[in-house]
Amino acid sequence: MYHSHLMVWFRRPEGAERPTSRVPEGLWVKCDGCRETLYRKELERGLFVCPRCGHHHRVSSRTRLAQLFDDGSWKELFGNLHSADPLEFTDTKPYAQRLKELREKGVRCDALLVGVGRLAGIRSVIAAMEYSFMGGSMGSAVGEKLTRAIERCLKNRLPLVVVACSGGARMQEGVLSLMQMGKISAALARLHAARLPYISVLTDPTTGGVTASFAMLGDLNIGEPGALIGFAGPRVIEQTIRQKAEAPRGVPARRVPGGARHARPGGAPPGTQGDAGTVPGAPDLGAEALLAPRLEQRILPGLDRMRRALAALGNPETAFPCVLVLGTNGKGSTSALLDAVLQAHGLTTGLYTSPHLVAVEERIRVGGATIARDRMAELVAALSRFPDLSYFETLTCAALFEFAERKVDIAVMEAGLGGRWDASAAAAPVVALLTNVGTDHMRWLGPTRAAIAAEKAAALSGREAIVGIWDDEVEAVIRASAAPGTPISLASDWATVRGHRAPDTRPRNRVQGAAGPSAPSAALFGQGVTFEVGATRGEARLPLAGEHQLGNLTLALAGAAALAKHGLGPALEAVAIRRGIEAVEWPGRLQWCRAFGRELLVDGAHNREAMAALAGALDTMGLSGKIHLLFSCLDDKPLDAMAALLRPRVRSVTVTRIVSSRATPAATLAAAFPGCRRAASAAAALLELPTDRPTLVTGSLRLAGEVLAAIGGDHA
Repeated sequence: MYHSHLMVWFRRPEGAERPTSRVPEGLWVKCDGCRETLYRKELERGLFVCPRCGHHHRVSSRTRLAQLFDDGSWKELFGNLHSADPLEFTDTKPYAQRLKELREKGVRCDALLVGVGRLAGIRSVIAAMEYSFMGGSMGSAVGEKLTRAIERCLKNRLPLVVVACSGGARMQEGVLSLMQMGKISAALARLHAARLPYISVLTDPTTGGVTASFAMLGDLNIGEPGALIGFAGPRVIEQTIRQKAEAPRGVPARRVPGGARHARPGGAPPGTQGDAGTVPGAPDLGAEALLAPRLEQRILPGLDRMRRALAALGNPETAFPCVLVLGTNGKGSTSALLDAVLQAHGLTTGLYTSPHLVAVEERIRVGGATIARDRMAELVAALSRFPDLSYFETLTCAALFEFAERKVDIAVMEAGLGGRWDASAAAAPVVALLTNVGTDHMRWLGPTRAAIAAEKAAALSGREAIVGIWDDEVEAVIRASAAPGTPISLASDWATVRGHRAPDTRPRNRVQGAAGPSAPSAALFGQGVTFEVGATRGEARLPLAGEHQLGNLTLALAGAAALAKHGLGPALEAVAIRRGIEAVEWPGRLQWCRAFGRELLVDGAHNREAMAALAGALDTMGLSGKIHLLFSCLDDKPLDAMAALLRPRVRSVTVTRIVSSRATPAATLAAAFPGCRRAASAAAALLELPTDRPTLVTGSLRLAGEVLAAIGGDHA
C-alpha cells in the first residue's frame, strides 16, 4: 500500500530556504528570447537556436566558422594582423590597454576572423565578426583583414561569405576607422566586376558604418531572424526620427547593449567570446533543464530501475487503478478521449502522455489541468537521487507519485514506444488498451509487425485487454503474448461509433502569444459522431478530425465500459459521454492554426501508417493538390515512404531540420522532395511560407511543437 507519509522528503518545510542546486557552471544557458533555462548541449546541437522560442543566440566568430565550413576543412587566414593605437587614444583608460586586456582574455582575432575551406563541398572564404572584441567594431585591422580576404577570392576565384555582427566603426581609431568603409567597398566592387559571388549575413546587431558599407553590398543579403539592423544604433535612430525604433512585428524587440561600440571597462562581455551567457549554479532550473542530461542515456530494456525507484517512493502506483494505453498510433488521442469521458462522469483523473509538444509539463495532468511548472521541477529535482533512470522513466515516476498525492480516482497512462519493458507498465493496469500495431520504432521493437506486436501485447494484462484493430498477421501473436488469464476482445465488441458531417461551428480560441497582434487563432474542425455503448446511445461533435479518430473514440468508450463493468467506474450515461467527447482537446492532430497571415494545418504524423491516415484525411477534406508542405522528421523514420505519400498531394515543399540530436539532416530531407526550399528552422520557415494556400506541417510531433511554440499561445 502507498503511504504518503513516507514521502515527506519531497516537501520543503515552511519557511525553509530553497537549496541551491550544485550544478557545474556552463551546463545551462538562459535564453534571451523567452528567458527559459536551456541545457547547453541541446542548444549547441540546434546551432544555438532556442528550441522553445526560435531565438538566435549570439555565437563567437570561431563557432560561426565551425558551423559553416565542412568539418575539419578550414584554416585561419591573416591571424597575424592586429589593431594598433596610432592616435594614442584614451577615454576612461588607454586604448592600448584595452587591446592588451582583450588579448589576455583569449580574444586574439581582433574583431574579425577569416578562414578558407569548403562550404558544402565548395572551396570558399568566410569572414565572421567577433562581437566580444569591442562590440565587433570596425577598426583598421578589420578593414585590412577583410580587404585581403577579398583579394584572396579574386586571386583564386573563390566565393566570399561575410557574417556581420557589429556596433559600427571604432571610435578609438577615429577617421582611420571610417576610411575602412571606402577601402572595403572598393575591393568588393572589384569582386563584383570579376563576377564572383558575395553573400552577406547580417546578425544581431549590425549597425553603423558596417551596415553603411560592406554588410549591405552582398549579391545576396541574409538577415538573421530578429536581428537589429540599422545605419545607426537605436538611440541615434530614435533621436533622428523622433519615434521609438521597434523590432519587426512578431519579433521580440532587442537593443544593442550599452557601450557596444567601445570596450567594456571590465573587458569582454559576459560569455565566452560572444557565445550565449551561462547561468552559474542555476538555482531555479525548470524540469526540462533538469531532465536534459538524462536525454544522453541510452534506451535500456527492463523494469528493474523503475521498480526500485517506485519501492523507494512507497509504491505510489498502488494507490489508484490505472488504464494502460499501448499501440503504434492513436495512443495519445485515445488516452485524451478516455480521460475526458471519465471526467465528464465525475471522476478525478490523472492523465500521463508523451511526447509533449511545447512544454514538458503537458505530460502530467490531473482533472484536466496541467501540472504547475514549479511542481514539476520539484518532483524531477527530488528524483535526482535515482540517476540511473532515463528521461521517460523519471517522468513516469513523477506522474505516478503526483497522481497518488492528488488522490486521483483513476489514471490513464499512455505507454512510450514499447510495451513489455515500457516504464508505464510498472504500474499494473486494471484495463489495457491496444490501439493498433504498425512499423514504428523497429530499431528497438523488432524488424517485423509480428515482432512489434509481441513486444506491445506482452503488456496487455489486468481484468480486460481490448484491441482497437488487428489483422491475420498480428492477431495470433497478440493473443499468445498477452498475460495469461486476461480476456482479450475487440473494441467493436464493446462500442460502435459512426461519423457523419457535423455543422461547421469551428470553435475558435483566440490566443495572444509571441506573435503579438498577429497571434494565431486555433481551430479544430472536427466531425459529428453517433455512438453506442451497450444500451447507451447518443450523438456528439468530436473536435478531432479524421476517420482514424473514430477508431480511437471507439476504443476509448470500450475502455470506459470495461471500467464500469468491473465496478471501477460509474455506469455510462449518454449526456456525460457527449459532454466528455465535445470537451476533448488534443493539439497537433489535424489542427488548424492561423499565424502571420498564413493558414496552417498541423499534424504530428511520423510513420508510414500515420502518414497514410493523414493522406486519406487530406483526400477527404479536398486539400490534396492544393496545399504547401512544411516537413521534417527524425532519422529513424521511413522518410522515403512518407514522402511518397505526400508528394502527389502537395503543390510545393519547404523542409527544415528540427532541434534534436536524432534529426534528419536538411540535405537528406531535400533529396526526398526534389525542388523543395530549405529553411534554417521551423520559426524561420513560418515567415517564408506562401500566403495564397494553406500549409500542412507534418512529419514529426517535434516539428508540430516547434511550430506551435514559434507562433505563440497556449496550445498545450
